[in-house]
Amino acid sequence: MLSPERFNVDREMPSERLIVALLHIAKRDYAETPGPRDIIYKLKLRELKMLLTHAQWAESNPAKQKLSAPHRPWRCVGISAESPIFFVDLFWGPDNPDQAIRSVLVSSPEELIEIVTEVGPDRCRVFHLGLANGRRDGQPALTEVTGLRSHRAPGNPMKWYVYADAQGCQHACVSWSPRADETSVWEEELVLNIRAL
Repeated sequence: MLSPERFNVDREMPSERLIVALLHIAKRDYAETPGPRDIIYKLKLRELKMLLTHAQWAESNPAKQKLSAPHRPWRCVGISAESPIFFVDLFWGPDNPDQAIRSVLVSSPEELIEIVTEVGPDRCRVFHLGLANGRRDGQPALTEVTGLRSHRAPGNPMKWYVYADAQGCQHACVSWSPRADETSVWEEELVLNIRAL
């Protein structure tokens, strides 16, 4: 995992400087690593999937801060271009301990598995948020997700994720994901029963 601790980076530095520092580390590793450079660099940046914010976007209204405690309120969050973004719509009832958070944006398939497992697949609905990524002709899209699968080459622990839509089509979570072939090892990671909703 590309983290501040791994590279002895100051965790207390402002978030925008921390991100720049991690990007420089990824570029340095990329330059020093032999092999197919475009794939290696993307694998390094793959660890930088995240939602972003900065101090100016923090909620400054004391009343709103108190209402949202123990959570930290933000007025805006940004999305990094390489992140697959999932929108988790949570179903709440009287037994839910946290009524403040009604929906969650998740920036990787691994975290999606964790969140859905935590709340329960029958207590949420998941969508993939397709972004235009700065293209004027691009159309953002919200696609309902019915499941998440992974594939990997035999003997290789590196997993690549695909999500299934309501029509049964599979879509790679990241654009540079290698295609599965007849030797690929598949695993069901998450099944969402949308018919039960």
